[in-house]
Amino acid sequence: MLPPNYKDAKTCKKEMGGGGDPRYLDPSKLEDGDTINVRPCGTFASGHLICGYEYFSETQKKPRRFADFPEDYLEDIGLSYAGRIEKTGEKDTPKYFMAMVVLSKETNQFMVLNVPQLKLRGQLERIFAIEDYQYEGDLIAPYYLAINRTGIKTDTVYSATPALKPASPEAIERWEKARDGIWLPALFDGADPFAGRPATPKGKVKPKGQPPEATDALGAAVAPSVDQPGDASSW
Repeated sequence: MLPPNYKDAKTCKKEMGGGGDPRYLDPSKLEDGDTINVRPCGTFASGHLICGYEYFSETQKKPRRFADFPEDYLEDIGLSYAGRIEKTGEKDTPKYFMAMVVLSKETNQFMVLNVPQLKLRGQLERIFAIEDYQYEGDLIAPYYLAINRTGIKTDTVYSATPALKPASPEAIERWEKARDGIWLPALFDGADPFAGRPATPKGKVKPKGQPPEATDALGAAVAPSVDQPGDASSW
């Protein structure tokens, strides 16, 4: 009865962004006991991972993100949890976040994983520091992460468990075709990260939060390496 591309209600609830944008993932949308499996793609150096501050804008009615802490947020930000629930009028504050491009095992699509959860970021930091899980530039990770949520409300716990598994040649090829069309620093400008990296006019300074371009001895831009091993047994 249903079409092949139908999304069940639980999948839709996991999606975040404007109107439930299916290109974004947020662990807070998971239900108790749910798990998502994602493979990181690219790094900060390639423009596929960013960190900064975010808050929901009351004037623009959408999230705003900044590479540095915004000093003039008070007139734009909404109330804190206590301000809303207890009617104290207390303003919220910008929260630190990490966002990265991932390949979703469930949807087989490249997506943006948003990670504002402090303890979950701490787990990811420890995983990124393990030698076997490290990779460079715009390569695709040789592992995937199982991100799980247990509990509800104040008892919620998030966990990230890595599993070494080289990307398949098909996944590597897809990433090589897709990577230049995804540029996460666009989020700092309120733009679409899936519109690709914008050109920097000659003599202009790149916006804050954009990673530096690799250059050769003469100062010319150098494209990052795309060589990556893989086997056909993985996604």
